[in-house]
Amino acid sequence: MAGVAGAAALGAAGVLIGAAAYATARINFRQAGDFMSAYTFSPFETRVEGYEEITFRTADGLRLSGWWLPHPGSQRVVVGLAGHRSPKSDLLGIGSGLWRAGNNVLLFDGRSRGQSEIAQHSLAYYGLRDAEAAVAYALGRVAGAHLGLVGFSMGASVAILLAA
Repeated sequence: MAGVAGAAALGAAGVLIGAAAYATARINFRQAGDFMSAYTFSPFETRVEGYEEITFRTADGLRLSGWWLPHPGSQRVVVGLAGHRSPKSDLLGIGSGLWRAGNNVLLFDGRSRGQSEIAQHSLAYYGLRDAEAAVAYALGRVAGAHLGLVGFSMGASVAILLAA
């Protein structure tokens, strides 16, 4: 009887380890780019004047890419946080609207997304590091800015964590 119980426990442990490995692989998966990956909207298509393609580094040294949509004279900055597996271009509609409303806007690709460097990421833990780096960059561009965060899906969760 003890042998059967031991085998059952060992089998259950194997199933749990397999499920954990599968979940980790799915969370960290970066889709391979295809020929359409190079064709996406940018602030140019939404007629944002003077936008810049930028890069900045996280506390753990990872290079992230983004778009800075400047609104000269404004002391307001809104940082956009995309969802899990989403690039910065997914926030271009709301970002352009916020820019037209008189805000400086920062949209960026989190780790292993868009043009940012590939690195391990998670559902929120590493996303928080990326958001902290984005906020630091934005506040470096507009000293004493009134800061706002807008997030969608997992980006909203990260925005709440960062605001707390």
